Amino acid sequence: MIPHIKAFFDSATWTISYIVFDERKGSCAIIDPVLDYEPKSSRTSTRSADKLIEFVNQQQLSVAWMLETHAHADHLSSADYLKKKLGGKTAIGNNISIIQKTFKEIFNLDEEFIPDGHDFDHLFTDGELFQIGKLTAKAISVSGHSAR
Repeated sequence: MIPHIKAFFDSATWTISYIVFDERKGSCAIIDPVLDYEPKSSRTSTRSADKLIEFVNQQQLSVAWMLETHAHADHLSSADYLKKKLGGKTAIGNNISIIQKTFKEIFNLDEEFIPDGHDFDHLFTDGELFQIGKLTAKAISVSGHSAR
């Protein structure tokens, strides 16, 4: 089966979120969803995420996954907001704990912050296969956004 892919460009961060789905009324994965952030006021909004919700509802999709491709320095994630609205599991690569340990040191985070990826429902291993409805996907570790 050929995946359907819808891209959503966020002009404030110059990032792209994607919805990958098997078929209308089928299953989907939302990839790198943006949570809007206004630096001058330090306020967030869900304008970009709400566009994703609108598309999911229009296509009558069931959300299987909220996928983060990496720890984002260029934007905040709306995965938790979307999960509350649409369901699905959150996931990222299992090396996130290495990045979280680095962030903990750089940002001097307190002892309550545990850098083990436990905030995600699933941590993918390199090469792990998973389903998005009728689609079979493969997690691939790609360097470039972080030290590891």
